[in-house]
Amino acid sequence: MTLEAYLRGDWRAVIEGHPLESHDPGEWLRYGVALLQTIQPGPDVGKQQQQAALAFVQAQKEGATAEEVAVAQRQSVLLSLGQSLLLAGLRQEGLAVLVRQLPEWVPARDSAARGLLLAGQLLVSDNLDVGLHNKGDDLFRIKKSNLEPKLDIEPQTKIRQQLLAGNHALGLDRNSSQNNSKIAITTHHKCGTAFLFKTFNLIKNRLGLKMWRKFYEFERLDGEDWDIVFEQHSRIEDLEQKVKGIHCIRRPESLIFSAALYHQKAREPWLDIPLDKFDHNTYRAFTEARPYNLINDSRIEIDRKAELVKGYKSSALIPIHFEAPYEFGGETYRNMLNKFKSIEEKLLFEMQCYSFGIISDMLAFNHADFYWIRLEEVSFDINMRELSNAFSFVGFKEDELAICLDSARTNMLGADPNAAGKHGTTGISREWKDHFTGELENKYNSIYKDASQILGYT
Repeated sequence: MTLEAYLRGDWRAVIEGHPLESHDPGEWLRYGVALLQTIQPGPDVGKQQQQAALAFVQAQKEGATAEEVAVAQRQSVLLSLGQSLLLAGLRQEGLAVLVRQLPEWVPARDSAARGLLLAGQLLVSDNLDVGLHNKGDDLFRIKKSNLEPKLDIEPQTKIRQQLLAGNHALGLDRNSSQNNSKIAITTHHKCGTAFLFKTFNLIKNRLGLKMWRKFYEFERLDGEDWDIVFEQHSRIEDLEQKVKGIHCIRRPESLIFSAALYHQKAREPWLDIPLDKFDHNTYRAFTEARPYNLINDSRIEIDRKAELVKGYKSSALIPIHFEAPYEFGGETYRNMLNKFKSIEEKLLFEMQCYSFGIISDMLAFNHADFYWIRLEEVSFDINMRELSNAFSFVGFKEDELAICLDSARTNMLGADPNAAGKHGTTGISREWKDHFTGELENKYNSIYKDASQILGYT
C-alpha cells in the first residue's frame, strides 16, 4: 500500500498510509525507514527513534530477517547523509553517497534500491551519467560513469560520513531468481580467511570442484575453469562471471585488537618494508595482488620493494582516501607497532593504519547475491545455523550440504581451539572489551562512530 510513496521518497505519505494491522514485513520496513527520515530535532527525538525501532521489531515479527532490517536501517543512514550533502550544495558528493553503494543492475522488484535513487533525486547532468534505464520488466540499470571516486572530506575529522558513504545496503537477496553455478567466497584480513579457505579446500576436494585462489593467481581473470573463487580481500569487481557468494566480516574493535597482536609477530614480508608514511595507497600496495606478490618475492631486494610501495598509486576505485597521523621515517610497520609500550598505544596506531583500510573495505563491499556471515557467530556455533544458511544460499543441498557442514566443523574454533594455526591470535575472544574503554574508546568512536552498528553488531 505504501510502495508508491516509498519509491517517490514521500515519507509523510508512507507514514500516513501505513496500515497498523499489516502483516507484510515490507510495509513495516518501509514504515521504519520513513520514521527515521522524518525525525525532527528537539526533546522528542528519543521518542521518535523508539517508534522507528518498534517498527523494525514488528517487521521481524512479521517475518523480516535481521539482515533485512539491517539493510533498511543502513539505507536510511545513507539517505540522510546523501541528502544532507545535496542540501549543503555538495551535489557530487551527495550523488556519490547515494549511488556508489548500488550494483550496476538492480532487480525491478527491489523497491528499496529504486526508492534510494528516486528519493535522492538523481538527475543526469553535464558531468554525470546517472539514472534509471529500463531493461524489460526484470532489471533497472544504474549508469555510474564519471562519478567522483571519493568524497573530498578530511578523514580524521569526518571519517564517519565517509565510512557510512562507503557502506552498501543491498547485499542479501534470499529469493534471487538468478541461477548462478559459480561461487565466490570473500573475506578480509583477520576475518576468517584461514577458516574459510581450509573449509572450502576440503569441500572442493570432497565434491570434485575446482577452486581459484584469486589473490595469488591474479592472472586468471578471464578463466572459466573454476567452480569456486576465493578472494581474501573481497575484491571481485573484475569478475566477468555471475556468482553467488559468502562474505565474512568481523566486529571492528575485535579485528583491530587481533591485528595489532598479529602484526607484531606475523611472518608477512610487507611488515618489514621501510615506510615514510601509511596511507590508502600504502594499504593498497599491501593488499592488491600484483604489488603484494612482488613484495612477497624473496628474490627482490628490500630497497626495491620499499621504492615500489613508496611510488605505488592504485588505479582502483578506493572507498576512502586517508593518511595515518604517524611519521614512519623509514621504520617498518612492525617496528612502529613494537615501539609503543602499552597495548592501548598499539591499538590506537593499528586502528588508524592497516586496520582502517580493512574496515573501510568491509563497509564498502558492494555486491548483490551475497550472504553475509559474522566470524564471531560462526566460529563457535555448534548448531551451525548460519553456516548452513550460507552454504544453502550459494547452492549446496542435501548430501552436498552435509559435506560442507562437516568440512566446516573440522576447522571451527569451537571444535579445535588451534584451528586457525599461525594466523590465529585471539581465538575470537572478547578480550578486546577490556581495552576499548576510556580515552581509547572515545578515540575509536571519533574515527569509526557507528561502524559496528552498521555491520550489525550491538
